Formats: sequence, structure tokens, C-alpha cells
Amino acid sequence: MSLGQDVWDAAGGESALGAIRLRGCYPILASIQTRRTRELLAARDYHQLMANPRYKPSVDPFLDTDVIDARAPRVNQAVVSLVTLAAFLLDFWPLATLMGLQLAIGLTFGRQYCLPCLFYFKVLQPRYGEGRIEDSRPPRFANVVGIVFLTVATVAFLAGLTTLGWVLTLIVSALAGFAAVSGICVGCEMYALYARARGIRLIAAH
Repeated sequence: MSLGQDVWDAAGGESALGAIRLRGCYPILASIQTRRTRELLAARDYHQLMANPRYKPSVDPFLDTDVIDARAPRVNQAVVSLVTLAAFLLDFWPLATLMGLQLAIGLTFGRQYCLPCLFYFKVLQPRYGEGRIEDSRPPRFANVVGIVFLTVATVAFLAGLTTLGWVLTLIVSALAGFAAVSGICVGCEMYALYARARGIRLIAAH
């Protein structure tokens, strides 16, 4: 038996060669294993969440009304933008009026009467989790601005001032859409400036 064969046998022969090859593939295998582990953990968390319909966020969206999940206003703004744009494209201004009425009902009677809010808190938040918690006054003020614009637009439509009505409606659509996409809410920023000027302390986002 040759010296080379002795070394081969002592190293374990095919087993050693297999180990060397496996070691060379380890980064790839580790990557696959890590990705698979993440997928399994995500699936586990999802099924646990779906199996637990009593999902509880850190704040109750219908009781802790001084604050709000920052994602909720963006969902609301997306709905406002799409509905008012649809009203313009369909040339059916009562749709914009209904959107303004829905905003007014939600502000007056609470989030449980705000359809976009219900969709977010009952469907989206339990599935994707809670977002950043922030003061609810800025987005509430932004809704008031939207209501005022849509109310004036409705009056303009009824008075036969169609162009003015559509201009106001499209302003609401554009600002709401911009806020939904970028997270920059013009009405919210207006309230923040007002609060700063009046020395009103806003609840810090967390």
C-alpha cells in the first residue's frame, strides 16, 4: 500500500472528500437555510396571528383617541384621494359630497363610524401590525380642512359653479394622494405650525 493511500484512508477517503466539497458549498447552503428559516418564522407568525383574532395593539384605536396609528390616516387619505378622483373622472360630483359626509361622520361620532378607519383597524392592522403612534390632532385637523373644501365644492356644484367645484375637489384629491404616498400631510403640518405658535404640546410619536 502506498503512502498516498495511507493518507487517503487516514483522512476518511470519500467521507473527507465529501466534507471538503460540502465545506466549499457551506455559504450557499447557509444562505438557503437562513432564507428558509425566515420564511418558516414568517409563516409561523402569520398563522399565529390569524389563529388569534383577539389581536391587541398597544393602544385601543377606538378608546385612546388622543393618539392614532400613523398608518391609519394614510389609508384614509388614500381612500379620499381615490374617491374624489373617481368623482371627477366619472363626472359625478355627489361622490365627492359623500366622501366629505363620511369624513364629517367619522370626526363627529368617532372612528368606529369611519369606514376607511374600520378597514385599517379591523383588517390591515391585525395582519401587518401596528405602525408609529402619534398625536391624533394633526390628522384630525387635516380631515376638517378636507371637509371644508368638499363642502364648499358641493355648494359650488349646486350653485352651478362646476369649474370651481372640480378645482376644490381635485385639490383635496391631490393633497390626500400626496399625503398617502409620501407621508407628508399638508393639513397636519399646518396644525403643527399652529400648535407651535400657540405653545400647544403635541404628543411625541413613538
